Amino acid sequence: MKPLHRDNSETPREIHLVTIGTFRRARVLCSEDLHRRLVETFRESADQMGWLVGKYLVMPERISFFCAPKSPGGNLSRFVTHWKNLTTRKSWELGHTGALWQGDFFDHPLGEGETCEGKWEELRAEPVRACLCASADEWRYQGGLDWL
Repeated sequence: MKPLHRDNSETPREIHLVTIGTFRRARVLCSEDLHRRLVETFRESADQMGWLVGKYLVMPERISFFCAPKSPGGNLSRFVTHWKNLTTRKSWELGHTGALWQGDFFDHPLGEGETCEGKWEELRAEPVRACLCASADEWRYQGGLDWL
């Protein structure tokens, strides 16, 4: 995994763990081309909408990622909607047709005492529990962009 980009802000951030499922639970997300496009779109969308994206994990039918607003008051729903629209268009470029994502998403704001590291270890175990790989380190569809 590439090192995360460190933001120089000292302001504590509200960190969210977001999970978005594919439309009708289609198992379409785990391909090298789409993975690359999802990451590119994280960068584009986060810059445009004022969000940081930390670690992420792609499963065949869903993606989970940590994110935080660059400044207080960022609108998570608008950021996720923007990202979903961009990734859907990029998936069409790869031959996917129709909707890519389900209409809603799951958001878990990390509470006091919860850490990204603890939740990350739970997430990283998912491909192993699903028998998609033997160890979390083997899973290719994960990474991180910004230090939250």
